[in-house]
Amino acid sequence: MAETNQVGPAPAITLKITGGKDFSGNFEKLEWASFINSGYIVRAKVVDPYFAILEDLAADKYLEKGRVEPTQLEFAINWVDGPATEKRKAYLAYLNGRGVVENARLEFIGIDPPSWWLNAGDADGSVWGKDDPHGTKSGRISDVIKSVIEKYYISRDKSTNPGPSSKVSDTDDSKENLWWMMKMDPKTFISSLLEWSSSITPKKSAWVVASVDHEIKIKEMNSLPDDLPANKKDFGVFNVNTNMPGAGDIKKIEILANNVISVFQTKLITQGISTISGQFIDKITQKKKVSVEDENTSAKLNTNIGPDRGFKKPDNKTDWATSVHMVPEFSAGDLGMAYADYIDGRARTMFMDMLNMVMRLRVRVNGDYRFDDSSILGASTLTLSWKDHPDEKPYFLSGKWIIYGFHHIVTRVNWWTDLYLYRIDYDAAAKKL
Repeated sequence: MAETNQVGPAPAITLKITGGKDFSGNFEKLEWASFINSGYIVRAKVVDPYFAILEDLAADKYLEKGRVEPTQLEFAINWVDGPATEKRKAYLAYLNGRGVVENARLEFIGIDPPSWWLNAGDADGSVWGKDDPHGTKSGRISDVIKSVIEKYYISRDKSTNPGPSSKVSDTDDSKENLWWMMKMDPKTFISSLLEWSSSITPKKSAWVVASVDHEIKIKEMNSLPDDLPANKKDFGVFNVNTNMPGAGDIKKIEILANNVISVFQTKLITQGISTISGQFIDKITQKKKVSVEDENTSAKLNTNIGPDRGFKKPDNKTDWATSVHMVPEFSAGDLGMAYADYIDGRARTMFMDMLNMVMRLRVRVNGDYRFDDSSILGASTLTLSWKDHPDEKPYFLSGKWIIYGFHHIVTRVNWWTDLYLYRIDYDAAAKKL
């Protein structure tokens, strides 16, 4: 049985900067948001009469080190006399002060540590691969990503914080690959590899990137549920009470159903010419290799719902298709795969990412301390129970949903948690959660 949320009389927070100064008693508002593939961000506003806190920060080496090394935020949320989120880490990215004399305010914005470091490159034009100067011992895409993270994140971050780490799903390409960085910053370089390489993952499902404190995870979506602890796989039942608004777990609902996306997302098709074999690959010569649709993306995730709870997928009678630019061929054959086996990578990633946009919900609940881990997004679920009366048929929005984002909003008097949910077509070929 899933652990249930516990609500206390009033919210409280922990907010520290540079491991020392505690501003918890001065807070006015705190927001903490995380979405799938987007890391996380925290935004805190504190009362600062006469800018005394700002003066202390300046004296505490903020001016000396703020542009040289990261300034760490430590934060958590709890109900008074109740449970708390895990204490999380972020690096200060922005500071704003406003007001005058006793009415001054400070605002801090922090981002997850991996995102902070991986935005900083060194205009590197060297090659990553086997026996390259960075020390990489094999040249699969997954190994190169690990090596880039090691150089640009882990080796930097461990000088100020112990224990930075990474987890990256393996890819199926050749160990003999060479990858030129082309002077991109590390975040852009990694994104450029992930954007088309879903075709060479073991299950050919989409990539998911998440940060948790000083750890970065880049995992194939199909493997995400297996990595979750038992208490994070399913968050249980949230009740909607339509007879007594405000009495149920759900305080506010927003629905977005984007059925028009089917016009260009029903089937994505690519095409290209192999310079190695001279073969022209398109929907006439090798339809199964260049077409990305529901049937050949069965490693995606979905909830186990029926026709009364979600859209029906477009049928094969509909001849809708959109052309997507192909992945360029590695003309030396160094990927270790035939061009036809990975030409659809960009279209495959785009198809699975767009499908998640078809049916979405945002629900607001009382502040929920259980949502404090970005790595649950895209794999964890919750269930909505929505009936007007016990004997009535459940409303069509009832049932299980996949969680793809959370947003905590905390003030002195209240704490709300907005949960962002989706589910795809009820009859889609997918791994059921």
